[in-house]
Amino acid sequence: HWNLLGTTLYDQRKLDASCEVYRQSLAIDPRNPTVWNELGIAEQARSHFAEAEQAFQNSLALAAGHPGALLNYGFLLCQQGQQDRAFQLLQHAIVREPLASSGWITFGEIFEAMVQSKLAVAAYRRAWELAPHDEQAGFRLAKMLQSSHQLTEAESVLRPHLARFPEQA
Repeated sequence: HWNLLGTTLYDQRKLDASCEVYRQSLAIDPRNPTVWNELGIAEQARSHFAEAEQAFQNSLALAAGHPGALLNYGFLLCQQGQQDRAFQLLQHAIVREPLASSGWITFGEIFEAMVQSKLAVAAYRRAWELAPHDEQAGFRLAKMLQSSHQLTEAESVLRPHLARFPEQA
């Protein structure tokens, strides 16, 4: 129940309170990798990157293949410019959860940061194939196609994407 309260507070953007509740939960059960992962997410949202990294590491120490922790830690590392470490973590996440579009989106972000447009397009395309109703997957694929001058293909992604999400300007 503590985890649910922490998530509820996080969803209300009450980040300090959310982190406090996750820590209370961990005082009761310090071996819960899901709560460590949730704490990492909340700490990352507060821009407390060292605390977020430690929380993700704790989650992975308890459950080496925790897909959420692998993806979230990979995303944190990517944000911090540590693409090589992020790439290694995400490879593990993709092997464990090959149908998780979020992992492929994060791969796309890493490839984009490494200026590897073909690989970024391939990663975003895979995310879009796995989750065609995911707003981010379609947008990122179209944006990457457009920036790499694959304009006809970008249009072919944008038209159905905008049909699904017509409120986007």
